[in-house]
Amino acid sequence: MSARRSITTKIDAIMYTAVRLGFFAVWPVLVAAALGATLFAATHAASLPAMSDNRLQVPERLVALGFFAGSLLAVVLAYLLALRFGDRQRWPSRLDRAGRLHPYLSWILSAPFVVALTEPRIEVQHQWRTWLYISLAVLAWWPTFHAFSARRLRATSRRDVLTERQREVLSIAAVFLLWAGYAYFFARLSIINHHAFVTRTIDLGIYDNIFFQSSQGRPLDCTFIRGGNHASAHFDPILVLLSLLYRLWPRAEFLLILQAVWCGAGVVAAYLLGRDRLGTCASGLILAVAYALHPALHGANMYEFHSLTLLFSPLLFALYFFLSGKLRLYYAMLALLLLIREDVALLMCFVGFYGVISGSTEYKRAGWATIVACLTYFVLVKTVFMTSLDIFNQGPESYGFSYYYAEMIPNKWGFGDFLITLLTNPAYIVALVTKEAKLHYLLVIFLPTLMLAAWAEKKRFMLLYGLIFTLLASKPPVFSWHFQYSAVLLPVAIALAPEGLLRLRKARPRDPSFTAAVMGCVLVASLLVSWKHGGIVENAAFRGGFSKVTRSLSPEKEAAYQSFTELISKIEPDASVSSSARVGPHVSNRAEVYQVEQDIETDYVLIDTRDLRSGVKERIKRLEEAKKIELVERSRTWALYRATPPPPVE
Repeated sequence: MSARRSITTKIDAIMYTAVRLGFFAVWPVLVAAALGATLFAATHAASLPAMSDNRLQVPERLVALGFFAGSLLAVVLAYLLALRFGDRQRWPSRLDRAGRLHPYLSWILSAPFVVALTEPRIEVQHQWRTWLYISLAVLAWWPTFHAFSARRLRATSRRDVLTERQREVLSIAAVFLLWAGYAYFFARLSIINHHAFVTRTIDLGIYDNIFFQSSQGRPLDCTFIRGGNHASAHFDPILVLLSLLYRLWPRAEFLLILQAVWCGAGVVAAYLLGRDRLGTCASGLILAVAYALHPALHGANMYEFHSLTLLFSPLLFALYFFLSGKLRLYYAMLALLLLIREDVALLMCFVGFYGVISGSTEYKRAGWATIVACLTYFVLVKTVFMTSLDIFNQGPESYGFSYYYAEMIPNKWGFGDFLITLLTNPAYIVALVTKEAKLHYLLVIFLPTLMLAAWAEKKRFMLLYGLIFTLLASKPPVFSWHFQYSAVLLPVAIALAPEGLLRLRKARPRDPSFTAAVMGCVLVASLLVSWKHGGIVENAAFRGGFSKVTRSLSPEKEAAYQSFTELISKIEPDASVSSSARVGPHVSNRAEVYQVEQDIETDYVLIDTRDLRSGVKERIKRLEEAKKIELVERSRTWALYRATPPPPVE
């Protein structure tokens, strides 16, 4: 019996070891397959289309198999080395020792998905597949980041503590370099677009004229718009303050530079949020990079100029001060936020509501103060400064926005109809907010930070205004990352990412490397999402508003722009001008400038023939037939006309 029992025990041990070896071998084979496929793709770029359709020819398949075999050999050698230097004990323990190599090689599994993302136009032709590849690539990095983070914590020494101040100084320097790099890149790109005639009167020309008029003592005036003042659409007195700087260089290019520098400043707030809330400079740097790489920030920055785009950085600073308990600085930033646009007051009410329900006496007082101040300001602006009392700005002398939410307002009752739909038809609301385009939008907004904001407990209430604003809209630009409307949502998502991570960390108190591993994955996710949807690297998905981005000016386009500047130099600075859409923002820095469609007689008429729709054509033809204008010069696609002097009175 004892001999049989001994044999059975040995057989069980052998089978147990064999099973463990089988499971152990799966991981090296997967790593080898990923490594081999990646190396094959890197050395056979012409075969990538065939790989995506699995149509490789037999010779190519054999070469790919050779890459797999070579990779498998390299991986096996790595594991044999781990076994060789393992503890001199029995097999299972040494196998465990070798198994510690698994997470350090896990990142290699992301490589095939990164290669797959290089498929041309995959981000627009196969959107869901793109999100799947990005998600799988990020997941593959998790074990690697976790292993390295744990190893670094075990290796912490006295020397690391002594250099903490140095690391903080270097981190702050890196943040300011990131800000400078962002500002330079997007200012330059915006100006290239402007000189390539991608910008239009709506909206760059409008805002340039607002700045000009405000700098001349006419606050928020604009001759392009109804009523001659921007209060017919929005109340944004911050533009009046910034117009003092505009006097240094009164051109539309100044607005583009200002917008890039202003938006880039948010990296400082993101860094402070990550550093202070998560406790490390590295976390702050990664959150700052995630902000700078975000496609929604790029889209807003590249779409002309808008006062709402100025919300990104100040809102992020305000949330940092609020969440850090620096309430005096928060109140100062709140005052600045209210100057950006009248409806920012509604957004900040939701920040105030969180303060009220937070459970903290100090935050409760701050919450009520925020709500009272914001509602008082909103009512004051609507009743005193703007031309409409309606929340959607409806009125005969105003630019209304209720059509943005046409599906929510079927009976044309305005905001009341909106509320009725919201409160009485929940199934329709779910159908409206889960449209495919809106789901893609949510992924762009939240995936770079791994949707950490969703775990921020009561603080999630601050997201509600942005979600209502974007997801209940019917107008596609409102729920697109190519426009300025993401400014009401993205800063809150960035600010709440550390809060969500803090809550998740509480659920894993015995895992000190958890935070570093998650932030490493945030970095990978931000890089991949920005690559396929952002504005830094050219891709098929990114646009600045409605238009593709022009990334460089060819010699021909540079010569064309030079020819155009010579043409408009013939217009006297104090002359009045009617202009078509493409050329409007190039002559908008004057007291009297109009769109041709406004049908106002001016000293000059400047048109781009590419803008000659029926209304513009008829207007020019009518003026020529009446001999009210005469051609000054025609250059390429542009034509400059001058008003003819009236005949002498006899």
